[in-house]
Amino acid sequence: MRLALDWIKKMVNFVTAKSQNEMFDYLKLIVYETDDPLLAWEKERAMDYLYNGLSFLEKEDFKKAVSYIESAIDIFEKKNDQLRKSFCFFFMGDVYHQKKEKETAKDYFKRALEYFEQKKHRMRYACENKLKEMEL
Repeated sequence: MRLALDWIKKMVNFVTAKSQNEMFDYLKLIVYETDDPLLAWEKERAMDYLYNGLSFLEKEDFKKAVSYIESAIDIFEKKNDQLRKSFCFFFMGDVYHQKKEKETAKDYFKRALEYFEQKKHRMRYACENKLKEMEL
């Protein structure tokens, strides 16, 4: 009897875990605005690149930060995800700002601002503030 109960508990845990994973996968489809699981996976991979790039930025490893964020930009470009690509531009501006490469930083902030203004996205204020800050 004990073995049967253990087996039932394992099955319940398996089914619960599977349904939670399916729910998580469904939420990814919503977040990435698609019905295509492969596209959601690719965009999630790009977000991983962005997060890794930001992690390297915090450590002031600018070369790796640029490399990872460029990888994210490439994926979002191929997947025609202008919103997330614009966020990458914003953070790339941060990288170059911290590297003291003012003109390159401005270029990235302006590229992000162009999209955010067009869509009236609130990130336009962050871009404007960064550009103003650089003028001081």
